[in-house]
Amino acid sequence: MLDSQNLLTGKGKYLFGLILLLFTAVVGVAFGMGDNDDFAIAEGEILLRRIGHEVLLQSGDSTSRVLPVKKIAENEYQISFEKNLTFQPDSW
Repeated sequence: MLDSQNLLTGKGKYLFGLILLLFTAVVGVAFGMGDNDDFAIAEGEILLRRIGHEVLLQSGDSTSRVLPVKKIAENEYQISFEKNLTFQPDSW
């Protein structure tokens, strides 16, 4: 099992960066289109939860849950996890 203080080393940090880039792209596409259809919003929330799940898997946590996405402003959403997720940005 991975040490919680050293989650992002080697190839993992590049994969984590790629996931963050994909996250930004998905959020931009899913919520920036101006289509307020309920189905499109629900689909975007599902995508956010999937990305959260991938982040947990890449950090070595395959048992924690991604909690439901909360809408905190018109174009802002919050992803919450069952357990605290931390990373050290200075280790890049």
